[in-house]
Amino acid sequence: QKLLYRLSKRSVAMRHLLARANANYRIANLDERVTLTAARYRDNLERAESLATAQGASFVHFLQPTLYSLARRGEYENKLLTFGFVPVQAEEAFVATYPEIAKVAHRRAHERRAEFDLTAIFDGLEEPVYLEGWHINHRGNEVVAQHMFAALVATELVAP
Repeated sequence: QKLLYRLSKRSVAMRHLLARANANYRIANLDERVTLTAARYRDNLERAESLATAQGASFVHFLQPTLYSLARRGEYENKLLTFGFVPVQAEEAFVATYPEIAKVAHRRAHERRAEFDLTAIFDGLEEPVYLEGWHINHRGNEVVAQHMFAALVATELVAP
């Protein structure tokens, strides 16, 4: 398995073999890990906000969209998950964890904090925005920037 990992960095065929080898792997203690991840996420946001506030800065947080948070994936997005070096378990982890992270963000928003969930902003787009399993293209960046700017205007952190 270690050899497959090393070779997969240079070979699409090896990445495919590695994905097939890992296809039956399930994340151990997934529920426990999801709970721990959400707690760490909350704690890290609290720390970051405290640091910003201590320096006299405003703290704004945006929960970013992911390939796994799309309401529906097209053929292109599904191919991205098979051609790139995306671990088979990444979907299982994201699908289990992201809703819990979103709950943290929503609780913070209800506490009147500058907290914005952008996970659904690509759902209405017709054109693909992902370059591979993790990064977005120029159109995706444009959509994210528009939503971030609108949120900053709404919180009066910037002028329109």
